[in-house]
Amino acid sequence: MAGSPCRRTRVAETESIAEAARTIEPALLVLSAVTPDRFSPLATVLADLAQRHHVAVAGAGARDFRPDGPGILVLTDGPVAEAERVSALVPA
Repeated sequence: MAGSPCRRTRVAETESIAEAARTIEPALLVLSAVTPDRFSPLATVLADLAQRHHVAVAGAGARDFRPDGPGILVLTDGPVAEAERVSALVPA
């Protein structure tokens, strides 16, 4: 459904995410979602971003997400535990 508003929004979202990452060069790029259907269509884009940035997915939507390739950290524990884990993995 290339012409659907939902499809156009997802394309715009991926371009915005990539642009933001290029602009601010974050130490860690974290995307959060309540449902896994938000991450699945972005699997290839996230894999591409993970080649240039530290990338993590979080929230309830991350529980069933299976990344396309290495380099994407899946955060499924509570925020404090995951913050500790991330701080040990990603240089400040």
